[in-house]
Amino acid sequence: MDANGHRFWMLAEPDDFDLSDGTCQFSNDCLHLSGDIAIPKLAQARREAGFASALPPVAVGHFDDWAVYDRTVPFGTAPGSILAATNGGELSPIIGLPASARVRDMCVDEEGVLRIAGRMTVGEEGLFFVDLRGRWADPVAILIDGTAPDRVAGRWLMERNTGRLWREAGAGLADLAVRSYADHIFRPDPEYANPLRLEEQDPVELVGTERIFDCAARADGTLAVLVVGSGPSKKSMIEFIPLRGERLRLDVQLSGFASSIGWIDQDRIALTYPGSRRVVVVEVSEGENPALSVEPNRTPLIQPGSARICRGTVTPAHVVHFAEGEDRPLAHPRALQALSMPSYRNEGTAIASATIRAEQSATVWHRLVFEGELPAGTGIAIDLQVANREEDLDAAASHTHYAGEIAIPPGAPRLAWLDLASEIPLHPGMIHGAREKNRAGCFSGLVQNGETASREVKGRFARITVRLFGTGQASPAIAAIRLYASRFSLVSNYLPTVFKPPIDPAERATPGDAHPLDFLDRYTANFERALTTMEDRVAAAPALTDPMAAPSEALDWLAGWIGLVMKSGLGERQRRVMIANGMRLHRRRGTLPGLNLALDIATEGQVGSGGIVAIEDFRLRRVLATILGADLGTAYDPLLAGPVESGNSFVGNTLHLADAEEIKEGQAMLSAEQQVEIAALYRAPTDPDKLDEVRDFFAQLAWRLTVLVHHEVDEAQLGLIREIAAQMTPAHVQLRVERASKPLILGLYSLLGVDSYLRPRPGTSPIIVDHSKLGVTDQILALPSLDPAADYGGPQS
Repeated sequence: MDANGHRFWMLAEPDDFDLSDGTCQFSNDCLHLSGDIAIPKLAQARREAGFASALPPVAVGHFDDWAVYDRTVPFGTAPGSILAATNGGELSPIIGLPASARVRDMCVDEEGVLRIAGRMTVGEEGLFFVDLRGRWADPVAILIDGTAPDRVAGRWLMERNTGRLWREAGAGLADLAVRSYADHIFRPDPEYANPLRLEEQDPVELVGTERIFDCAARADGTLAVLVVGSGPSKKSMIEFIPLRGERLRLDVQLSGFASSIGWIDQDRIALTYPGSRRVVVVEVSEGENPALSVEPNRTPLIQPGSARICRGTVTPAHVVHFAEGEDRPLAHPRALQALSMPSYRNEGTAIASATIRAEQSATVWHRLVFEGELPAGTGIAIDLQVANREEDLDAAASHTHYAGEIAIPPGAPRLAWLDLASEIPLHPGMIHGAREKNRAGCFSGLVQNGETASREVKGRFARITVRLFGTGQASPAIAAIRLYASRFSLVSNYLPTVFKPPIDPAERATPGDAHPLDFLDRYTANFERALTTMEDRVAAAPALTDPMAAPSEALDWLAGWIGLVMKSGLGERQRRVMIANGMRLHRRRGTLPGLNLALDIATEGQVGSGGIVAIEDFRLRRVLATILGADLGTAYDPLLAGPVESGNSFVGNTLHLADAEEIKEGQAMLSAEQQVEIAALYRAPTDPDKLDEVRDFFAQLAWRLTVLVHHEVDEAQLGLIREIAAQMTPAHVQLRVERASKPLILGLYSLLGVDSYLRPRPGTSPIIVDHSKLGVTDQILALPSLDPAADYGGPQS
């Protein structure tokens, strides 16, 4: 509410508009025209789409490698094989398959494991795993009785005809999962308490003649299932199946049947249609009522013929083309890329999903404001329908207000550009780009009835409809629309009675020019806008002292009020939170809680999440050799005062004193000397001289503080952490800020050493000469490539 008591209603979210007709869409927090695409009539035949969905599967890897199954090309003694190559290379057989094999689908995951859905021998249907790195020699099979799965995507397996669905569960495959051990070697029982398996999920429900044509998995595990409707409906749908939560099915607002599906990124999906020379890219909107909208970007298909999106976890999705009757692609897969010039619809309509209701009947609607962008040649028309009863809105006349470079009827109200980020005081505006006169920013105008003598628009209920007009290559973008009421009249409230005689009701509704008194009321409203803006800024002055609401240029000024020195590397949000917590930081300065609070603010929660750990060194007196999170075998680890003889304390195959010297009942045993040695590690010294040295050492630790940075930071961020830590640490305390050699400190009194991460487990690192330690974090693995010429390390039979 502004200084004159005007309140506003705002439309700024996807749920605020009905976008079911597909002409408009929400993206980048703005409403704009959706993409324009013409689907050939061939795409409206479900039979043709079914043929295209049954094209041979093509798997793509992360090294421009790809593979296809061909039962006519032998490999060794096998009559058929999987052929693979790198882009531009010749296909060569890499994996031989028996005559009874049938490959219905296959894909490569990010770990370099080729998954094959189908059968190897008669009666053995299921999912087969082939390691492209050669960590295990024989394919690992998970068989399913009484079914014939024909789609594999990520960790999902599907049978399209019935909609049955399985998801992988358990620990992922590794060399340990297929390794055999000698009888005398100690192993857990059972060997694998959480083995890899397939767990059946609720099936995809199909109604009537609906069919499943394809599916694709997103990086977060969500499965997108392409479902086509019955013949007359000519409709494609996408059902989203998350790892947890409710399933959701959305209609593609495009007539025709898609044949294959793939992910472009986290929010966009690619669809191929038979006969089309262009891939359709749809965006998934967020909110309570999400929808699919066609993107304006043009993503052409280079080659003629039927197209199929490849299988794999590579994004953006790749596509291949097949000639009619052929089982091999015409060329290697190509990543889907959009042209630089988009293709928008020329017109679109978005209706407000809810009716606006004022508190009083006969409310005079005051002002329309919209924030957005109007590129050259584009414009918008905002239609306002008003009535005293909601059921009368459909029959109510539309009062249209225009903006932009479009044809505007003579005398129609037009919204003007304001030299303000927003009419709301101290608000930075809702558009992402820079303001530009008559092109981008805030536009405002009085609500008017442009056809009668009285320009007032009265009624308790209001409905907004927005019409967008583009050029084909450009579209208007609307970030927000605000409607103000009820009008505060300067004439009625401040001028003498002579200036406000009543207007005859019959004359009010007379078509034609505005009545002079009505013109006077609207003319003074122009001054009201300027004066109200200034009054609003005065009324909002207390917000200038709120660090979360003040303009960014006032933050240093606010920090000076409480003597807080802001570091140059802090972002705007961190600076605001730092000022808001300024007094807490002053009270806790020189303490460990104060240091943790300052670092948590500067790093956006890394202290709370375990990415940064501040340790008072005196707490390490008895556990310097038993800390998880530091490679104590490293001579210059940040947790050690200097080089040490041995600090390797991982529980596992890296913790040992020496090779076992005794074998008892087939088991390796420590000798008596070794048992004495390990016990001596934890015995307190008895020599008085040694005891004094130990006490001196402990005394040195009393004034030391170590800050371990576990999360990935660049040098600038690390420097900022050092500065803030130094600022919050007393002068008599020796401070060290170091990168930790392991991703996590689990605790100071225990060691696990294996799979003890509270965040996603980091991948293996490449080998670095004179730096890497094999078997700790860096490993030598075969290249997970499908191409046999690229040092293929997997089995070739």
